[in-house]
Amino acid sequence: MALAESSHSSFSGQVRVFDVDYATSSWVQAGADIDGEAAGDKCGTSVSLSADGSHVAIGCPESDADASNSGHALVLQFDKKGVWSQVGGSVVGAS
Repeated sequence: MALAESSHSSFSGQVRVFDVDYATSSWVQAGADIDGEAAGDKCGTSVSLSADGSHVAIGCPESDADASNSGHALVLQFDKKGVWSQVGGSVVGAS
C-alpha cells in the first residue's frame, strides 16, 4: 500500500493493493487504484488489510467530511469480479 498524489486531485491520496503471482514470482495489482475523494484528504495515510486480503480499511485524516480536517475512514471489499467496493458508509470524524 502506498500514499501518493493521485491523478484525481492534489494530495487526495491513493491506495494500491498488491498480491504475489507465485507462478511468475512477481507482484500483481489487485483491482484498480483507490483514490481519495478531494484535494488534501491524504487518504491512505493509515491502512489496514485483512489477513486474506479481501478487505482494506483506509484512513483519510484531513478530509473535510464533517468539518475542516475532521477526517474519515472507509472499508472496502474486493469482490469476485476484481473490483473494490465500499462496505457501509464512511466513519466521519467529529467536528
